Amino acid sequence: MIVGAGIFVARSGEDETQTASRTSTSTTAPTSTQATATEPTTETLDQASTAEETDETDTGNNNQSDAANSEPASSGQYTDYYDGAISATSGNKILFFHADWCPQCRRLENDILSSTIPADTTIFKVDYDEESALKDKYGVRNQTTTVLVGDNGELLKTYGAYANPSFDAVISNLL
Repeated sequence: MIVGAGIFVARSGEDETQTASRTSTSTTAPTSTQATATEPTTETLDQASTAEETDETDTGNNNQSDAANSEPASSGQYTDYYDGAISATSGNKILFFHADWCPQCRRLENDILSSTIPADTTIFKVDYDEESALKDKYGVRNQTTTVLVGDNGELLKTYGAYANPSFDAVISNLL
């Protein structure tokens, strides 16, 4: 099997002598019907052209559907937590203590991503395994815990979403 121009790999069950014998007769300079690594074939060019047309078509369709489904500029957001996020953000602030290994966390995150976050609300995804100080500050003992905090980071409400990991449950219990 040829992997690239001038590079050969042994076939299954073939020893080095058989590979050398096969490669010594196959290492001729490329003719006009053979493609080198730097010369694309007509087939390659056709595939690239088709891919570009597909991308343009998909992009056009996505733009149209995005325009039809786009959220108003005043809709809320879901973003990763960072130091200083609470003081830098206005409106309602919800901390979502998330662990990648937690199926309920993934379920809640998927629901958040497929929902419309209320205007003037930011949901911060907090790494449950890394943010021990934040967990201690808000008394978080389980992943999928959501915490509504005030402008100065004070705890306003807590909701454990493990039993019902849905966006609607979080919003109805915190806002």
